[in-house]
Amino acid sequence: MIQKSPLSEKFLRKTSISATRNAAHIQQILKKVLPKYGSVLEIGSGTGQHSIVFAEALPSLKWIPSDADNLNFDSINGWRQLAINNTPDTPRLIDASSGNWFFNVNDNITSIVVINVIHISPWSVTKGILKGAQKILPRGGVLYFYGPFIQDNIATAHSNLAFDNYLKTENSSWGLRNLKEIESLAQEHSLVLEPVIKMPANNLSVIFKKK
Repeated sequence: MIQKSPLSEKFLRKTSISATRNAAHIQQILKKVLPKYGSVLEIGSGTGQHSIVFAEALPSLKWIPSDADNLNFDSINGWRQLAINNTPDTPRLIDASSGNWFFNVNDNITSIVVINVIHISPWSVTKGILKGAQKILPRGGVLYFYGPFIQDNIATAHSNLAFDNYLKTENSSWGLRNLKEIESLAQEHSLVLEPVIKMPANNLSVIFKKK
């Protein structure tokens, strides 16, 4: 069995400026809105920074990181090495757009967390997440989104409009999502929108509960 040294693990751990900046703010919300038992499936874990922070902050929950790109697993596992009280689970390879996610009943997933994912992915990913949430969440389970959104009848910040334009030039299938459109589709998947929470830097915490 080959074990990586602590030094090599350090170099595997990637960092994200936004994850470093927003982790504490998101953590405060998750402590309030997530069920106090079961497992949390994180969609699009990326570097894995959030996984270690939130797993340690929520020791009663099992944190399951995932990503569509297994090239991110080295970084996720590198961060897992730092766990003291609650080590995140082994990362899972998940195509969020499919919505056909298979988990062992013992995983007991009671919530799904999606941070800064749906605006940098095609609309099919948002649709897949809602479909997957309907499939695996129990009644009362929570689907949590964090990121920038467009809201009807609420002026969009200039910085978010500029960001939206930038994303669409990078990839025509990307862009800030309209919250009303997400809510409408969520209702078709037995998901009910809770009060939206304003976050720093013109972001939102958007919470759905499974009926």
